This record gives sequence, C-alpha cells and structure tokens, in this order.
Amino acid sequence: LKPWSERTKPEQAQQEVVKRLFRAFAPITDARVFPINPGSLPGSGRSRPVQFVLQGNDFEELARVSQEFSNEAQQLPQLNNVDTDLTINKPEITVEINRSQAANLGISVEDIAQTLQIMMGGEDITNFTQGNQRYDVIVRAEKEFRNNLQDIEDLYVRTEEREMIPLSNVVTVKTSTTPPEINHFNRFRSATITGSPAPGVSLGEALQALYDLADRILPADMRIDLKGESSQFRDAGQATVYLFGLALIFIFLTLAAQFESYIDPVVILLAVPLSLLGAFGALWLAELEINVYSRIGLIMLIGLATKNSILIVEFANQLLAEGMSITKAAVEASRLRFRPILMTAFSTIFGVMPLAFASGAGAASRVSIGMSVMGGMLVSTVLSLYVVPVFYVMAKGLQLRLFGKSSAEDLAGGYEFEGNGYVNGNGNGNGYVNGNGNGKGSYNGTKDEDGVEKVRRG
Repeated sequence: LKPWSERTKPEQAQQEVVKRLFRAFAPITDARVFPINPGSLPGSGRSRPVQFVLQGNDFEELARVSQEFSNEAQQLPQLNNVDTDLTINKPEITVEINRSQAANLGISVEDIAQTLQIMMGGEDITNFTQGNQRYDVIVRAEKEFRNNLQDIEDLYVRTEEREMIPLSNVVTVKTSTTPPEINHFNRFRSATITGSPAPGVSLGEALQALYDLADRILPADMRIDLKGESSQFRDAGQATVYLFGLALIFIFLTLAAQFESYIDPVVILLAVPLSLLGAFGALWLAELEINVYSRIGLIMLIGLATKNSILIVEFANQLLAEGMSITKAAVEASRLRFRPILMTAFSTIFGVMPLAFASGAGAASRVSIGMSVMGGMLVSTVLSLYVVPVFYVMAKGLQLRLFGKSSAEDLAGGYEFEGNGYVNGNGNGNGYVNGNGNGKGSYNGTKDEDGVEKVRRG
C-alpha cells in the first residue's frame, strides 16, 4: 500500500482495499485467490488470524470431520477465506503383495521390494573414477518403461528355481489419495481450520462463531484448541480479566488501610462500573471493537474513576466526624468537592483527547485507548456526583443499624475532631478548647434525626 499520508480518501483504507480485492478475485475459477490482512500481533507473520485446531485419534474420522467442519464454516457470515490444512489430494500408488501366491511360486517379499526399488526408484550400486571426477552408477529402468501403472505389472522377478515370473502374478496395483503431510498439535493428530474475520467482524466474534459450530457438529471424542494469533488473542483476554480483578483487589485493600474501614472502599469502587458503562458506550458510538488497547484503557479507568469518589467520601467522613448528619455530610461533601472533581476529571479528559481523535498510521491503537478512557471518565464524573453520595448514605445507615456504631467518629472511619483541626486517627492532640491553654477535645453526645451523635468541642 502507499504511505498513509497519500491515502486520504476513506475508500483507500486498508480494510476497504481488502473488500475490493475480494470482489475482484471472486470470478477466478482456476485457483482460490484471496487477500489477507497481516496480523496485528507480533509473531503472526502472514498467517491468517483465525486458526482453529481440531484434534482426534482416528485419522480417517479427523479428515472427514475437518472437511465437513470447513464446509460449514465457509457458510458462516463472520468468516472469509476458510480452509483446512488436512486435504487428502496427493496421488498415491499402493502395491499389495499376495504373500501366499508369492510363497507358492518361491518368491520372497524382499525380492519383490528390491525389484520395485531398483526398476522404479533406482539404486546406487557402485562408482568409478575417471580423471579427477568420480561418477556414481545408478541402475534404473528407462523413463518410458516407468511412466504408468501397467509398467509395474510388466516387471519380472526371479523365483528360487531361477525362473522369471511377471509381477502381475503376485502383486495388485491400486491408486489412492493421501494428505501431503499429517500435522500434530500437542502430540495429537490435528487439522487446522484457518480463515479471516469478515469485514466489520472482530476476531473474538469470528472465534465464537466457530465455537458454536463445533458444539453442533463435532463428535464428543474430538478436541478443539487455538493456535497462532487466535491463541494470543485468547491468552491476552484471559490475562486482562486477571489483571482487572487484581487491580480491584489491590485498590480495595489500599483504600481499606487508608480509611480504616471496609465500607468506604466499597462505596468508592462503585464508580468503576459507571466508568465501564461510559467506556463501552464510547467504543460502541465510535464503532470500535474491544481489543488489547481498549482493555488497557479499562484497567487505567479503575484508578482514574475512583479518584472522584475518594474526594467525596474523604470529605464526607470529615464532616461526619465534625457532627453533621450522614445525609447532610454526603450532600455537603459533593457540593464542596464539585469544583475539584470537575477540574481533575476534565484535565484527564482533555489530556486523552489527542489519543481519542488521533489520525495517521497506527492511529487505531491510540484511538482505542483514548476513546475508552475519555468515555469512561466523562460518564463516571457525571454519574458519580449523584450515585456515590446516595450509596454513601445507604452504606453508613446500614453500618449504623448492623454494627450499632456508638459515635460519629466510628462512622467516619477514625476521624476525630480535636482542638483547631482534624487529626487522622484516634490519638489525642493538643489544642485550644474553650479558652487558652492545653486541653483534650471531648464529645458531648446528642443524637440527631439520623441517629448519629453530634460532636461538640469540650
């Protein structure tokens, strides 16, 4: 293809060129001609993206099933260029020896095999030197006497009585076909179904279509697997799910240690599903598939989205420790932290916009990351301002009813108001209390309408 800068029209894109070539190659009947997009993952070379492996113990059944599976897969709208590497199309000649007849005539199997070897394949019997050159002496029938099957039966073999008997008396020549090669995968005989996703179809959708087809037509004793780019795609997806779960656990434990509570991290992590909703929506609107790059963006959103929730929960806990009710603390925290949340969120959104709207060679990977992060942050920022305070009130109220917290300090996760400021933890500090001098902050408990003790300085 020409450089990206010279292909400015939409119909000059790589996928569009492939579509046109499909239509151009379709009328060709003398050969199977089809274009192949090079794989995006390293190491795939020029192999096709879809590589679906069938494994079985019985070779004849494997050949039959693989051909049937390939024929059915060619009818799937999610796939193009479907083929199988197990094709029984190589001509083969089989010579069957009538051992009982050969024994009656006094002809050994070894003599028959040696006659066929020498007359048809040739044998190096000696060599000689002439001048400075060494020459091999090869015995073999002339070309015109070894061109067809009848020539095999016209050969003669000597019996033990030194009589010459035609080979047609003791052998039967048959023709058949055999595969050019028998492939193995994980030590089992295998047949690989190869193909390419149809235009507009992701690799995951193409593989899922083959899995569904395998469930319908494959025998129970036949195994399936993936290799090549398909295997890398599967492994990358599994690793992403593992990393996503590990990131959630790590952030939860870190927040639990920071807030000295298991309730606050749960409220904070509620922003993650909101960000995923925005990321998937942005990818859908941009007509992008979920690939390796968009999954990286989803993992990034775990940390970016929880930032807004941390600001709300952190300040609400401080207001709660001061003596404000749960509902008022949540509302006031959202109001007071509204500007910082918008500032940090929109700085992130504006920062990934160059990625989301990138152009040029290799822009697909940058667009996937940028679009998923931008959509996730936008939706998470808007919805977390309403959802997080609601769940904060619900979680703190449930905590109060289930565990019977005795003070606002307990509900606030260890925040204690003393002297002139807030002290993170339960330690006592020095401050001015009701006049000049050193004194400890004390609590005079009167409960408000939410059942939370109001805190006053003593």
